[in-house]
Amino acid sequence: EDIEVRLQAREGWAAAQGSGCVVVLNTEVTNELRREGVAKDLIRTIQNQRKEIGCEYTDRIEVGLSSDDDQTRLAIDEHRQTIQGETLADNLVLETLDDCDGVQTDIGTVYVRKVKS
Repeated sequence: EDIEVRLQAREGWAAAQGSGCVVVLNTEVTNELRREGVAKDLIRTIQNQRKEIGCEYTDRIEVGLSSDDDQTRLAIDEHRQTIQGETLADNLVLETLDDCDGVQTDIGTVYVRKVKS
């Protein structure tokens, strides 16, 4: 009863304790995690653009991304299939697309247009 034990997490870790349990998480953000975050952010941006241009649920699209950041380009290369699959993109290129307005984001300018059927 005279001793109080406190949990102190090391740098790069987060910890919490409750009655009978302790949770410890590694909070280090690796380059791999950053690139996955870039891919998820791009998916969110593309989905928002699909709504803006009036896409139906099954409409196919083309996506262009203009970015000078090497990590963003690597993220696209690593997660291309996931991005295209979740957004119904037939094509994902690292350049601008004609005939559509781009949306400025932290990762670059994103262009989305419907595929003509």
